[in-house]
Amino acid sequence: MNSRVASAEAAIAQLRKLLTRAGTVSGLLTVQEQINQEEATLEALQSQQRALARETTYATISLTVTGTAPPARHHHHPAAAGFLRGLTAGWHALRTAVSWLLTVAGAVLPFLIPAGVAALAAIAGRRWWLSRRRAGASPAAE
Repeated sequence: MNSRVASAEAAIAQLRKLLTRAGTVSGLLTVQEQINQEEATLEALQSQQRALARETTYATISLTVTGTAPPARHHHHPAAAGFLRGLTAGWHALRTAVSWLLTVAGAVLPFLIPAGVAALAAIAGRRWWLSRRRAGASPAAE
């Protein structure tokens, strides 16, 4: 925007120089008309520039800075030997396995509920259809 304003001001300055050298009245009027057009353009550009300056003055910038958490400190206890070490490892493995199984169950459960409802509806529909078929076949057997 600043370069357009500077360019318009330079064009007006050149036209004013040309105005001093215009020899005829028609030449003077033509140059003056061009100066008027350039000044109107300059005023519009300056108005836009002021409006943009006001808008950017009130602009809000939000910044959130996050960092990585510091590494957790592990208190290193001397490892229990033999049976206790195995028990601790087994307990940890059991907790991990149960956690994974519960995660899988939680992921599958939303799909099992509609599938179960559909299966019950299919079974009920099949029984109804078979009972209707048997009811229609029994009078013919007599």
